[in-house]
Amino acid sequence: MNTFRNTYGKRLLLVFMVVVTAFALFGCGNNKITSVEEARLSYSSYHSGGTVYEFVPEGDKIRICCYEDVYTEDGFVQELKKSALVDTEKFIEHMNYCKVYRWDGFSGNAWGVMDGTSFTFTATVNEGDSIYAHGYMKFPKDYHEFLRGVNDMLDEAEETT
Repeated sequence: MNTFRNTYGKRLLLVFMVVVTAFALFGCGNNKITSVEEARLSYSSYHSGGTVYEFVPEGDKIRICCYEDVYTEDGFVQELKKSALVDTEKFIEHMNYCKVYRWDGFSGNAWGVMDGTSFTFTATVNEGDSIYAHGYMKFPKDYHEFLRGVNDMLDEAEETT
């Protein structure tokens, strides 16, 4: 019986050490975005067409451009609807608030939905780290909060229409 306890205790200690080491090596989900080299979010649905947001650094600011599909007699084109320069720190703070770094690798699909919304998010952050997420009627946690915040920033600092 004493041998069992010693073996069990050693195994428990080993598991604990492996978990602690994994958190030390890979983090515990507390990664932060410190810089944005580029980012792009697009979403579309059958009924409402598509929208694309581009996030491009310009000095100490980030230019947010919002393009929407506009149907013409020749098909559709993407037309710039809003553009604004926003403070880079404010934008990065919003990305971290929404835990965008955790989106990397997200792939969601609501099977059976025939006319829903799809999205794709790509970004290069922290001087070379890539974030890629996509889905159809499934979104990463805080996706909608991120989109609301981006639209608020566009509305507050709107430059062009």
